[in-house]
Amino acid sequence: MVYKLSEVRCSMKLTFYGVVQGVGFRPTVYRVAKELGLKGYVLNNGSNVEVHINEKPDEFIERLKMALPPLARIDRIEREEVEEKLGDFEIRNSSDGNRTSLIPTDTAICEKCLSEFNEPGNRRFRYPFINCTECGARFTVISDVPFDRARTSMSAFPLCKRCEQEYSSPEDRRFHAQTMSCPQCGPKYRLFDKTGQEIKTTDPFETFAKKIESGMVGVLKGWGGMHIIATFENASRLRKLYRRGEKPYAVMVRDISAAKRYAVISPEEEKLMTSPQRPIVLVRKRAEMFQKLQGVSPGLMNIGIMLPYSGAHHLLFQNLSVDGVIMTSANPPGEPMIIENEKVFELKLDCYLLHNRAIVNRCDDSVVRINSGKRAFIRRSRGFVPTPIPLNHKASILSVGAQWDVTGSVSRNGELFLTQYIGETDKYETLRY
Repeated sequence: MVYKLSEVRCSMKLTFYGVVQGVGFRPTVYRVAKELGLKGYVLNNGSNVEVHINEKPDEFIERLKMALPPLARIDRIEREEVEEKLGDFEIRNSSDGNRTSLIPTDTAICEKCLSEFNEPGNRRFRYPFINCTECGARFTVISDVPFDRARTSMSAFPLCKRCEQEYSSPEDRRFHAQTMSCPQCGPKYRLFDKTGQEIKTTDPFETFAKKIESGMVGVLKGWGGMHIIATFENASRLRKLYRRGEKPYAVMVRDISAAKRYAVISPEEEKLMTSPQRPIVLVRKRAEMFQKLQGVSPGLMNIGIMLPYSGAHHLLFQNLSVDGVIMTSANPPGEPMIIENEKVFELKLDCYLLHNRAIVNRCDDSVVRINSGKRAFIRRSRGFVPTPIPLNHKASILSVGAQWDVTGSVSRNGELFLTQYIGETDKYETLRY
């Protein structure tokens, strides 16, 4: 859209640093600017977001902070007086700028999207890839910054006319949602047997769920990798197929009520488990569940539990009669989690529920526990990576970890950037990763 420029001269350029891309920040800037009757524009500029306005910078910043999207974070704001002609406020195309932007994390499906997901008649009813500016895959789909659809694996799925209308409408909650889609224009799931042949079915999730409950071991492709899924009763068969030994498995349960049936969960643990990051949380098994969970985490008092964090997970549980399943990373022992559809068939499991969206950055589930009332990471990955950790020095340091359970890191300008979980480096595939 082209606007006729007026003779208004811009008094201020505001540059916002922090988590300001891929989180609905620009649409919020647009709405606040329009409410205040400002002229100007907003754009992604590689490492930051620039806002050019003609007046009221203090009031604008105050209003913007009050309206900040849940996933956004402003670390600092730079001001600069400039002169340029401005028209009606608009969102402009991104500029490459200095490519050091903070990439947003993958975030669990929000309540608004979940409500649409469960609403018969909604055009995204039971759509596995439902998301908006406040939730969904981010880090696992981005290939470059700034965060725009063209730089994500969603670029392979052009928006349909209705999605384009939502994307372009300032009143819509998916205004400039870069990874949005619908059943008509978005990615799709298909079901395959152990040989890689497609299983023709009108409902891949229903058929997959029936196979899992019949005793099969299957694979579900998610946002940042593949998960192996089996019922609790099938744990011993899974260990034989997967050569896992006696190592414990994580489980995914239907909801927090189901989690409390299997484990004693403190308020702090519940807060972690239901957070937008949706990590695996290590909790204490209930005494009456020891026998049922013996095959899942043999001889241990604790079990790792996570809740559904994507539309696909919710759809799976809508088709399962059980309230919990084993859900463990799909990778050959000691190697990175598989992200390629063609490679996962090498696991020689019973069935595979796979989608056709590329995974750009693999990312295992995070694992945390509460220790002395505080969060302690066992594995810092999905939901937390690549958000940096503040440091008390500005030295530039590269750390590559040891041989086991490797996570690399780079520090610069007072921030520590950790990689997602990598694993054991005694295997060639892990070293390549």
